[in-house]
Amino acid sequence: MNSNYLISFKEELEQIDKLVATPNLIREFAISQLRGVTRKATLSYQDNLKINNAIQALANIKDASISSNYRVIYNQVCVLAASALEAILKRYFIDAANDYTRLNLNNKKLDEIKVTLRVLIDKDLKEGTLGENIILSDNSLKFQDLQSIKRAFLDYFSGMSLNLDTDLEKKLIFYLEVRHVIVHKSSYVDKKFLHATSGREANLRSWQLGDKVQLDEEDWKSIKESYALLLAEIIK
Repeated sequence: MNSNYLISFKEELEQIDKLVATPNLIREFAISQLRGVTRKATLSYQDNLKINNAIQALANIKDASISSNYRVIYNQVCVLAASALEAILKRYFIDAANDYTRLNLNNKKLDEIKVTLRVLIDKDLKEGTLGENIILSDNSLKFQDLQSIKRAFLDYFSGMSLNLDTDLEKKLIFYLEVRHVIVHKSSYVDKKFLHATSGREANLRSWQLGDKVQLDEEDWKSIKESYALLLAEIIK
């Protein structure tokens, strides 16, 4: 059962990954269409030469050059991956909390959570909505940064401890904070980012206040790997 969460998340990352592949796909499509024209159409020598030159020019564009010109994509896939991680963690939290035997009964927040009759009516008074009620009632529950993710699972579940490798922790802190900078600060490093990353030496690029965030292919590989490892550790 737990493996389904990881499979679902990796499938989501594969869908996001298609954005990165799009520039190359467009290039390959253009080349194939131009080649089709030269095979089917009766062209003058000059027109045929122009098309063949265009094909050669497209074929000579290196992947690295394309990646450089489309680097904005890597910032956007960082945001999408963080949103996908947040969604799958929230889903797992809800499903796990519906089994009340897994809950940490020493968590004082369980005494504070109040569910309105309206919420119960909206849920048709069905069983199995405990996790959703916790999410709705505890405004402090967040899944957008590593500290909040750890706190959410440690507070609510018995015996839940995340034993993460130091390098993995640094990557998770860094990329989750990068997501905040891209979304809320127009990709410019702010004080919040510096504060969140400095404590654990997680400022992997040594960015300074006001620096422009620009991710690349290696960052995208690290994001996919680190997010999947975090999810695997949580559902283990």
